[in-house]
Amino acid sequence: MSKLTLVRGWLECSFDESKEMHSAILNLTAEARGKDIPSEILDLYMRGWVYPESPINWVSLVFFGAQVKSSAIPFIKEMVRIASSVGDEINGLFYVDDDDGEGHLAWYVSSGSLEERQRSE
Repeated sequence: MSKLTLVRGWLECSFDESKEMHSAILNLTAEARGKDIPSEILDLYMRGWVYPESPINWVSLVFFGAQVKSSAIPFIKEMVRIASSVGDEINGLFYVDDDDGEGHLAWYVSSGSLEERQRSE
């Protein structure tokens, strides 16, 4: 049985940047097809992303939430990194918890950079 990890979080950006994030994540996923993660799993994980359909004032939020195979965490982290790199002022936070309750991480996105830290439950 595969070990699973719950990933959930958000990125704060402009509406135009949310569209750029979507394109960047689609491109990364297209490049990954046929490599380590099967296409059907990539398609499944892509459904974890939620993008705004239209702007609401000046800030847009892009969300990701999914329970994924732990072996896919490097790819999910790369998706977040790629998404956060489309602009200089993108901020966000993601919680990453394994099913065993042993691993509790936070991915902090600040000004387009991603930093991983341990966190308590």
